[in-house]
Amino acid sequence: MTDQYYIDKRDVTAYDLLVKYGFDITLVSQTADVIDSDSGAITTPGTVTNTVTKGIMRFFSQDEVDDKNIKSGDAQVLLSAKDLAAADIVPDTDMRVIVGDDTYFVVRNTPTKPGGIAVLYRLQIRR
Repeated sequence: MTDQYYIDKRDVTAYDLLVKYGFDITLVSQTADVIDSDSGAITTPGTVTNTVTKGIMRFFSQDEVDDKNIKSGDAQVLLSAKDLAAADIVPDTDMRVIVGDDTYFVVRNTPTKPGGIAVLYRLQIRR
């Protein structure tokens, strides 16, 4: 069997588990206004896009908190790359994450990429 078969199988497994055990998580991306350099007027207003996907969230333990990279109250969200690829989205630090009634900012995205293909995104998020 090819390496691609095993990568596809891992992708499906991650996706299936997140759909089965996960809950709705919203990724919010925003584009900036396009401003005319001569007049200073907004020629194209920015847009906000909400993408709902399934994922899981956990808070970092006190053992993991170092107050440099991981601060108290930081959490980790796991999202399926397959689900987001269908929406042509790669999470980045310009995005916000909404879980329930709480909004977080993305601090770091660490994709899991066996064979160079993302199957899972691990987002560190912070209020």
